[in-house]
Amino acid sequence: MPFRQVNMLFGVAMAFYGTFVDGTMAAWGFYEFTPHGRFLIPMWLVVLWVAFGFMLRVSLTYLRGRYLLASILGAVSGPLSYFAAAKLGAVSFPLSLVLTGLMIGAWWAITVPLWLRIDLWLSTRIEQVRLK
Repeated sequence: MPFRQVNMLFGVAMAFYGTFVDGTMAAWGFYEFTPHGRFLIPMWLVVLWVAFGFMLRVSLTYLRGRYLLASILGAVSGPLSYFAAAKLGAVSFPLSLVLTGLMIGAWWAITVPLWLRIDLWLSTRIEQVRLK
């Protein structure tokens, strides 16, 4: 499978995962988005999840196998990105900011190493198919 197709597949998978995670967090009341139509989360956020998937496959490959570091980076950078979105007025946090930050951090501490591992597995499978 060509690199571009794999990237698209990975991006679509990340979009579904991100929609589930952010939709769940919103349903639990951790955050609210400005009006965004009938979709579970705003489309701009779905696009950011796709971009994050591309970034994992291209820019963050140095984190493969460094899952503790990936988890720490996710736990710190994940909440910071949501807090930046709040400063821009794209999201609000109805519950405690500390509780929300800890919950977002926990999700991202799992998300980054999980998807790095999935990417490594996918890349290995594609390489095995190519060699056959």
